Amino acid sequence: MHYYPSFFFFQAEDGIRYPLWSRGLGDVYKRQLQTYAQKLATRVLEEGRSHQTDPMSNSERKIIHRIISRMDGVTSYSEGDEPNRYVVVDTE
Repeated sequence: MHYYPSFFFFQAEDGIRYPLWSRGLGDVYKRQLQTYAQKLATRVLEEGRSHQTDPMSNSERKIIHRIISRMDGVTSYSEGDEPNRYVVVDTE
């Protein structure tokens, strides 16, 4: 059996897309997802339109949903079919 960790790309402020590995980074990775969710929510509020993530694993999407649920003015939901499900963040 082969093990392939899932990952997605985080586009930093410098415009470069960095891969973030979802396995093996534990708390560091969760903090990166939290930062990503907060920046995405801020962008949605500033622009007044929805934005979506790249496809993510179920555990990654749960972290994004949990962070977004704690923020005022935005909501989140998942769309797509596995393994290409992603999170959409939108205004309330």
